[in-house]
Amino acid sequence: MKVKNQNWKQFDAFNDFVKAGNIELQNARLIPILKTGDEQALTSIFLSSLKLIKEFRDKVFSDVKMKRSGKIYYFTEDVRNMKKSDPVDLENAVVSWHQEEIDMKLMLSRHLGVVVKSKNEDPIKKIARNIQKLKKDNHLSTSLEIKNAPSNIEIKAEFERRMLQMSVEITPNLGYKTFEGRLNSFNRQLKKMKSDMLNHLTITARVYQSPTPIVETYTDYENFYNEDLKKKDVRRFILTVNQSLGGSFKSKKKFVTLIEEMLKSFYEEIVQNLITYTPKPPTMKKENKKDIESVVEKSLE
Repeated sequence: MKVKNQNWKQFDAFNDFVKAGNIELQNARLIPILKTGDEQALTSIFLSSLKLIKEFRDKVFSDVKMKRSGKIYYFTEDVRNMKKSDPVDLENAVVSWHQEEIDMKLMLSRHLGVVVKSKNEDPIKKIARNIQKLKKDNHLSTSLEIKNAPSNIEIKAEFERRMLQMSVEITPNLGYKTFEGRLNSFNRQLKKMKSDMLNHLTITARVYQSPTPIVETYTDYENFYNEDLKKKDVRRFILTVNQSLGGSFKSKKKFVTLIEEMLKSFYEEIVQNLITYTPKPPTMKKENKKDIESVVEKSLE
């Protein structure tokens, strides 16, 4: 945002709108907290570079024929405060999400030939709970249960970042005692996948009894083989794909089309190619004659 001369009154009005809580702004950061490659992350890096590197700023301003005088403020995309939205708008958004949850279940059920389920909950209580979630966290989510899938598919719509997120969890082969062995068994599954979604895939390794996970993008997967990580007791991997919708997030028709296409691709290209480890059931111990006689004698006593 560039402010010059007569524009100050407009900026003051904009600033009052921010102070009232109707708009939330995020300062542009050179190292954003968002996932690398995300639309807002790239915007944040670009704006920070303009702010910090004079030569780059002069070149960009020259190319777009913008004068270099005046004061410039660098913010990422404006975000509407939900914690201030009309209650009717909030309820409509939640009801639409619940309808889309049903549509996603029906779509997958039709393609898979099995009934896809979600948590059974009282509709009125569910609406109230999700309205509060949307106001507090700016996102809505659902969990789809599919017979014989490695785990439920977790789906999240992030209103602030205008992003869809889908994830699935697997247990690596715990028959391997080392992290490297478990990682290799998991890696063999990944190598069989041929999908553009892998370019947007983040892998989270959950360490047993540790609150701190190990997180890498698919492109940086080799970092998991770091010597410092080899002694980690990793028992779960979470595969997450993020897709930024930009302006399409606001269009109900486009949103429905994109989320259902993404879910279909996520299942077909990622989920159905994963196998989660299931330990063998315990085996019966063989009883010898002496053991049987000992048990019989004790029971007679």
